[in-house]
Amino acid sequence: RPKRTLTNLLSTYDLDPGATVFIDTGSNGYATRVDPTDADGTVASPITFIGPTNGAVARFVGAPGMRDGLFLTNAKNVRIRALTIREFTNGVRLEGAATNNTMRGLMYPTNGFSGIYMNGSAVDQNRIVSNVIDGRDTQSAGVYLISGDRNTITNCRLYNTLNYAIHFATGGASNAILENAIYSNESYGLHLTGAAVDANFIRGNVIDARGTQSSGIYCSDGDGNLVTNNTIFGHTLYGIEMDTAAASNVIIGNTIRSNAQYGMYLNGTAVDANRIVENIIDGKGRQTNGIGVGDGDGNIITNNTIRGHLGNGLAIGSTAASNTVAGNNVLSNLTYGIYVSGAGVFRNRIVGNTIDGRGSGIGIRFVDARANVLTNNAIRNNLGQAGILVSYTAASNRIVANAVYSNGPAGIEFDDTAPSPRENTVARNTVYRNGAVGINIVRATNNRFLNNDVYAHTSRAIFAGIGASNWFINNLCLSNGAVGVTNAGPGARWE
Repeated sequence: RPKRTLTNLLSTYDLDPGATVFIDTGSNGYATRVDPTDADGTVASPITFIGPTNGAVARFVGAPGMRDGLFLTNAKNVRIRALTIREFTNGVRLEGAATNNTMRGLMYPTNGFSGIYMNGSAVDQNRIVSNVIDGRDTQSAGVYLISGDRNTITNCRLYNTLNYAIHFATGGASNAILENAIYSNESYGLHLTGAAVDANFIRGNVIDARGTQSSGIYCSDGDGNLVTNNTIFGHTLYGIEMDTAAASNVIIGNTIRSNAQYGMYLNGTAVDANRIVENIIDGKGRQTNGIGVGDGDGNIITNNTIRGHLGNGLAIGSTAASNTVAGNNVLSNLTYGIYVSGAGVFRNRIVGNTIDGRGSGIGIRFVDARANVLTNNAIRNNLGQAGILVSYTAASNRIVANAVYSNGPAGIEFDDTAPSPRENTVARNTVYRNGAVGINIVRATNNRFLNNDVYAHTSRAIFAGIGASNWFINNLCLSNGAVGVTNAGPGARWE
């Protein structure tokens, strides 16, 4: 026999596995608690609560102080479809051991804290499918998960929240966030925090700030998460931010564009061993920087396309050490293709990249950094000052076997900054057809220039200016303009 509200029905009947409850058009009362004493289905025979499917609306409407629209505590194998749940603290709440439940085709406008709230060590294997969660600028979060594993959030629209579209706090492992449309949230699209937020799969989402969201994806502390094939754009800070101790995550195959500061930013003393692979990071002339690495160690940045930034394609700073930058295409960035800066930045390897300014910027600059390796790169068409620029106290770096060409006005330059670079090695590079000078040593001390081929410059192959004890050994200088070599500084050794 029909009941006026779902609460009345559950207080009257114990639903057996396979039962279906049809919820009629209109308002169906207030908050409802669903637990195993009321409804506990099986995998083969779930219990289903379903609203109208003909375009009409069945509503659960809260009142001040009402906590949850539907509260599933320890319930299992429950299916909820085609309802509108609004004006509660949380639209749906799952706690305890709520497992293998499905929320499909629900709408959650204007709940006070979250559309869906999940908290329990065994809140596992639930499915949130094709829901619309509209915070209407009053709701804090779309989906708020404190703990729970192997849940799926897919094909949902989550927008207009005050803080997060999706937030994982404390725990939450092996969950899947798939093919959602996330936009116009005040702070973050996805916000993953907590040492146990691990091994989540984030794929195929479109995260569009629409001018309001600070960052698309923020991950702090979590390990082993996979972020792939997402499109992330228009944020006021970062497309993706890895913070604090986020380690061993894989970010692969994403398109990140037009975010104000960085497309991707790694910042934290334990942001280590992450892999950033085959992403397209496109500033579109609006994003300041492509990828920033501050502090983290042992990260691998490979086979990405990084282009069109107002500042730097890739910046390595603070205390970032032992990172590998390999096989990337770094194109059309206005200030630097790659910027390596900081006395604590050391032992990074920059290998096999194409750094092409396409008529602007400086290819790569070292400022104060030490013991880094730059090798087997093609550095070309950077017309700002030089293809490679070494400044201040940059020391013990190895610049080896690069092709440096069509830059200007110099191919490789040690610039007029004091105190000067020292104990760097520049060896086996092919430096040709740059502007006036192939290798321009304005100020430097005790550096070694060995076995470089330097040719086809309009003024000279090598200029040795202020500094002492620089060694020039076995360099081949051919077909340069007026002068092959100019030695203006004291103590240079030529062999």
